[in-house]
Amino acid sequence: MPEKRPQPGVSPEPKRSRTWIYLLLVLAIGLGLAYAVDVAQLPLKISPRWVEIAHGLVVLLLGIVISNLVERHLLQLGSRRLGPRRFAMARFFARLLLYVAVLLAVLAAFGVSIGSLAVGGAFLTVVLGLAGQTFFGNLIAGIGLIMWRPFEVGDTISFVTWQFPIQPPTYPHEIVRPYYTGTVTDINIMYTVLQAEDGLSMTVPNGIIIVSVVVNRTRTRHQRLRLRFDVAASVSVDPLIAKIKEILAKSEHVLEKPAVSVEVVDLALTSYSVVLSFWSDGAEETVKGQVLRQVWSHLQDTAAKSAPHA
Repeated sequence: MPEKRPQPGVSPEPKRSRTWIYLLLVLAIGLGLAYAVDVAQLPLKISPRWVEIAHGLVVLLLGIVISNLVERHLLQLGSRRLGPRRFAMARFFARLLLYVAVLLAVLAAFGVSIGSLAVGGAFLTVVLGLAGQTFFGNLIAGIGLIMWRPFEVGDTISFVTWQFPIQPPTYPHEIVRPYYTGTVTDINIMYTVLQAEDGLSMTVPNGIIIVSVVVNRTRTRHQRLRLRFDVAASVSVDPLIAKIKEILAKSEHVLEKPAVSVEVVDLALTSYSVVLSFWSDGAEETVKGQVLRQVWSHLQDTAAKSAPHA
């Protein structure tokens, strides 16, 4: 009989079984360690305080391992049903709930009750405010990003922030936005992870993203592009402007409305500067490259025709 192959996109059942086996194994090891500590308490004359500390460490290790197993295996079952964007939100809040549950379990193992936390809330708030300001700032910012969704997993974004300055180029002598651009691959509790245009993975704290100027390129259908370049003074202005408008009119991703603008903006003894402004529905670098290549080809032809023949 022909061997039955698993359908693509369907997770094999043994993988789920292994997940439950791992969970049961971890729980068994944790319970065994806790029982061993209790049994050894009297013969070794271990103080109750050290027993609580040992229980707390066991619970902490169990919580970390179980949280990773749940996140990596069980939550993956919903990725195909929810899609990458909704799944990112579900995973974020699942991580948050798991970490809170682990924290409460560790505190309970150490003998700290919720009531004592409420009584000491003022002191705890001061301590956390001083020691964990950055941590909780990133955590709250991550919740804000998930709730208000200025971007989602899979979106290509650019952001400008003063914390990571970029030195703008001196040419073409215009203001350049210091963008960091990449595709969002993950939004977790502390960081937003992007794959930059050069292929590198870029991890940005949520607290930085939340106060940055963010341009969502995936949600942007039309954008205004601007090109500036210098032309030799020997090239006639009016024929060049007419040719550039012709090139723009024939370009695939240049929109007819609003109308294109081609203007001379600067003069020098040997050259002048031309600025093109037009609306496009294509990728910025691709459209700019196509237009510049055609303009450059025309300038080369013009220079060849005006050159004196030997």
